[in-house]
Amino acid sequence: MQEKAISSLVENIIILLCFSMIFDFYWTKFRETSRMVMVYATGVMLGIIGFLLMVMDLKWFDYIRIDTRTVLLSLTGLFFGFKATATATVVILLLRIFVIGGTPEIIAVESAYTIYAAFLGQLLCKINPKWRSGNWPKTLFILAFSTHIVMFLCLWLIPTSFNKAEIIKDIWWVVLIVFPAATVLLGRLLIEQMKRWNLREQLTISNDRFNKVAMCSDDVFWEINSIGMITYVSNSVETVLGYKKEEIIQHHPKEFIYDISSMQILIEYAQSDNENIKLFEQTIALKHKNQSKVICNARGIKQINA
Repeated sequence: MQEKAISSLVENIIILLCFSMIFDFYWTKFRETSRMVMVYATGVMLGIIGFLLMVMDLKWFDYIRIDTRTVLLSLTGLFFGFKATATATVVILLLRIFVIGGTPEIIAVESAYTIYAAFLGQLLCKINPKWRSGNWPKTLFILAFSTHIVMFLCLWLIPTSFNKAEIIKDIWWVVLIVFPAATVLLGRLLIEQMKRWNLREQLTISNDRFNKVAMCSDDVFWEINSIGMITYVSNSVETVLGYKKEEIIQHHPKEFIYDISSMQILIEYAQSDNENIKLFEQTIALKHKNQSKVICNARGIKQINA
């Protein structure tokens, strides 16, 4: 029986990883959306994941299901907002009652700690809306242990006719150690995902600002990657050099240098490791599309691994 329980616990953890994928999807697409249909659809998806967790419970006992739905719902409350959390909770409860079924006493106990897990996640989010940018480990620890201490206490409400003492004796370590640890670790994963997407958003905003500056200037802006290929050039290049953007991107700058002396200036700058000459400013000759010489005051800066 214990071997089956451990196998089911591993299955529960694998299913919880799907939860992190939904969070990734939700964070990028719908966290600020006004399309409520998609928010509720996210809640339904989370509810279905909760149902799978119940189906693949630890199989310690036939009459009560011990699974990681409390991990799922507590983190849903903390990360997904009220509408998605409420939807997921309702879906899980309905599926538990009408699909899985069971005795009213056991369903009542499971429903109590299921609702509490979702409620606590939402409560902590409302008390400290900026918890993600503050002491988030503390919030995750409070959520993890408060949720599962209450779950453990709810198990004492099971009628004695269901071998309550045996249930508590066998699973206390799962509820009070394994489940809180899973909550903290999965919460940490979601935090890292959130940070990554915030960084991407900031980079996108920065790139948009750079593009607007480039569009408003008569100067030619270009960017060269670590292997020396041009990866970006502003629209003004066609006015200055006669080339379209697609004729320059993914080409080497040497193709557009007019003379050897200008080429040597760029090579010396590119090969220099001196921190004092990161900023480049020289007069060089570039080659127009019609093969004429264009004298330019070139300025640049190295950003290695930026």
